[in-house]
Amino acid sequence: MNKKNQANEKNYRNKITLLSFVLAILVVTIHAENLSVYSIDSGALFWIEKYENTFATIAVPTFFALSAYLFFQNYSPDKLLSKWKGRVFSILIPYLIWNGIAYLFYQSINCLPFVQGKINQDLEPFSFLGLLKDMVLGGHNVTWFLQNLMAYMIVTPLLYWFIKYRIGAAIVLAVAVIGAVLTNNSWVINFVIYLFGAIIGIHGKSIVRLKYQNYLIVLSGLYLFVTMLLLTLVEINTPLIMIPLRITQIMTAWIFADVFAVSYELKWWVKISFFIYCCHSMILESLEKVIFIVLGQNQLGAAIDFFFAPMITLAILFVMAAVLRKIKPLWRVLTGNRGSS
Repeated sequence: MNKKNQANEKNYRNKITLLSFVLAILVVTIHAENLSVYSIDSGALFWIEKYENTFATIAVPTFFALSAYLFFQNYSPDKLLSKWKGRVFSILIPYLIWNGIAYLFYQSINCLPFVQGKINQDLEPFSFLGLLKDMVLGGHNVTWFLQNLMAYMIVTPLLYWFIKYRIGAAIVLAVAVIGAVLTNNSWVINFVIYLFGAIIGIHGKSIVRLKYQNYLIVLSGLYLFVTMLLLTLVEINTPLIMIPLRITQIMTAWIFADVFAVSYELKWWVKISFFIYCCHSMILESLEKVIFIVLGQNQLGAAIDFFFAPMITLAILFVMAAVLRKIKPLWRVLTGNRGSS
């Protein structure tokens, strides 16, 4: 590999890392939306929250497409077992651990006299069976994304002999879209997005790795802004419209993310996207509950909650990560060996 290709490879990897970091932050802001909690249905704060929350919803489908792309960009059937084995350590084990941590976290704080009865979680008395059930099902943590992801990584390789041909890929994708339209089921809809990422990983690597011209980056940013504004003003629930729209938004988000294709060495804290995703809800929900109790159900409380709870949550997560990453074996297990350097 010559020096130019090495530089391009570094830019490409940095782009993925920084994009993932931004998407993880957007996931945090999604869970900070509080319009229903504070009974807000009009005014400036309503529209600010609604637009930001609408914009942030691009994070999850982009994560699905990106995860599929990375799985299939160098895929061949003989690599399947090694890829599944790798995902056991990078996804399944952290999934079980973080779900267990969330269960123990809420059980623990519910024992505090001033907290009992004020948690927005359906808590049964502690039991080892309840712990095991939560570790598998993720009842007290927002790890449904990983559930879906693991299922898709099992199912999609079974379709490889179809999607490795362009016509087969088109047919399979079309059938999946029809299934999503008929069922309007989130698992099926997200599978279409994952399948799209897998197909791009097989057939579109050269396009993904392009360095895009500035005018395309600007147009992509404008497209995202306008389409998200449209979704803020007009509620669209039909998959027949939303799936093509999401796919184009994912494509333009990737083009716009070329601003992240930098050549310098990234700081460690932008490599903790997975850590942020797995444990942010426990901290964020706790902060939001404190704000609600202290300030009450009013516009000031809602504004402070929405604007500051995510920032404080991220600050706490950065401090936690700075401490935990010094305990390298623990950090590798918690993050699936991500961001260890």
